[in-house]
Amino acid sequence: MPDLETRPVLDEPPPFLGRWRNVYIAVLFYLAALILALYWFTLAFGHA
Repeated sequence: MPDLETRPVLDEPPPFLGRWRNVYIAVLFYLAALILALYWFTLAFGHA
């Protein structure tokens, strides 16, 4: 098992959006949009 000091630190930026914070924000917006779209679909076509 390698020592903690000899392990490489993988602190690379993401391949898109520049920073990991931006990726997390984009994922949150995507999930919110998906939830709203499915909610709208349920209201429009649901059998209540």
